[in-house]
Amino acid sequence: MTIPIKELKKAEPIAYIRLSLDELGIAKKWSKEKRSEVYKIPKIKLQIQRVKDYLKLNGLKPLKDENIYAEVASGGDYTRPVWLRLIENVIPSLKKPSFVIFTDMARWSRDMRYGMSHSIPLYISDTPMVAADDNLVIGTSKRPDADGDLLFGIRTVLSNQARETIRKNTKSAMTSMALAGTYTSGGLDLYPLSKTDPYDWILDNMADGATKGDGGLGWTVYGQKLIDNTRGVQSPASARGIHNRLSELKSEMTLEEFDRWNAFRKRIRNMEKKLGDDDWGVKAVRYRSNGFISAPLDERYAREPTDAEIQEWFENPQENLSFKDLRVYTSEVKKKKVY
Repeated sequence: MTIPIKELKKAEPIAYIRLSLDELGIAKKWSKEKRSEVYKIPKIKLQIQRVKDYLKLNGLKPLKDENIYAEVASGGDYTRPVWLRLIENVIPSLKKPSFVIFTDMARWSRDMRYGMSHSIPLYISDTPMVAADDNLVIGTSKRPDADGDLLFGIRTVLSNQARETIRKNTKSAMTSMALAGTYTSGGLDLYPLSKTDPYDWILDNMADGATKGDGGLGWTVYGQKLIDNTRGVQSPASARGIHNRLSELKSEMTLEEFDRWNAFRKRIRNMEKKLGDDDWGVKAVRYRSNGFISAPLDERYAREPTDAEIQEWFENPQENLSFKDLRVYTSEVKKKKVY
């Protein structure tokens, strides 16, 4: 039997709240500026409310705002800043009895090894962990609990297993899609928000894109000129990447092939610029045409999509989005339904 919940009635609750990148529908870590917005996310608010409801139902102390630690990060990321701050700074400085609470074990970690190893500071400091949805209280060095430890281990292993299964299934699906001609890697950035097309500017100034020793302006100066003239590219380093990519394509393609590729690239960029790159139809077209845009030298993606295909993808985004976008699309469609 695990530690009775009544033992925590005098302890202060500290909540760890986590939302994964997939659940939010983004692919990259949040910037420091955006972390302040995490508490405004509906799914974060829902987790916090579930924790508060659990505390109230079990007669425990209410959760104070200053004791809520929330972030958007993958459960398999062992470098999560808020998670580490809680473990390395907050827990060691506690002055009164406390416990850490989260909705379920997957919120704590989806990595079996780091999930367990990072619980050791709590174990040593006599700070129990509580998984609200499982009604599970995990013991400490002063209050050892074999049953709680066993359940903690099982839940952590299951979370890790689920993560590995998703990873394997995704890898297998991506391999099958690549064989079928769908490009699944990150696509070429078309900079739809730039004032002018960065690719056009570089094509007009190819000779200047080189080191000073090779007769160019130098990459730093060249990159800054690109930024000044397009007002959308953020880093001078991007200039070299775009320049080298265009140089490769021009050297490997005939003039006719390159012009055909570039015209299609501009067509999709103009679509993103006009309708917004967050439009579902645009997302579907971009995803399905990513191969020709990003890897036209690969024979699997060398065919230019037809007008009929583009129209089909645009009008039926639910059938042509990436896995990540489809999850978000499905979620938004459900919200719009009237029951």
